[in-house]
Order: sequence, then C-alpha cells, then structure tokens
Amino acid sequence: MLKSIVCAGAVVLALSPLAFAADTTATNSDIATCRMRYERVQEKVDRVIAKYGADSGHGMKAREKLTEVHEWCWRRYKGWWDENAKTWRTDHW
Repeated sequence: MLKSIVCAGAVVLALSPLAFAADTTATNSDIATCRMRYERVQEKVDRVIAKYGADSGHGMKAREKLTEVHEWCWRRYKGWWDENAKTWRTDHW
C-alpha cells in the first residue's frame, strides 16, 4: 500500500510541471502586440542610428531596447516577430 502511494506521488511530481505549463501558443492578438512593439522600437532605432551613427552609444542603447522587445515577446509568448522575414518565429534566437 505504502509503495503504491509513493509511486503515485512520484508520478504526480513528475507530471506537475505539465500542469503549470500554460498554452504558450500565440494568438493573432499576441503576435500583433509583439509586432507593434517591435516596429515602434525599430523605427526609433533607425532614427537614432541615422542621427548618431550605428556605433554610437545612442545607437547601441537603441538596439538594446530592440533586444528587450525580443526577450519580452519570448518570455510572454514563446515567440518573436522577425521584421526581416515578416513572420512570427518560435525558435529561440
């Protein structure tokens, strides 16, 4: 009896991460949110680089903001907007 309870407990513990794993499939709304955030920051990066140069401190800081958007989308939706390919990506860059 005790052995079967221990085995059942082990199974529950092994499967518990699955119980807390939310469905991370991004909806169209999620993708649109990430895309809009990315496009807004990308426009700013383009303006900053045009004004200060790609290797300037301002340019580097602007690109860091773009990376933050990628990371935010990845953490939240397990995906990110690839502006170059104009597609939603689920591979972790």
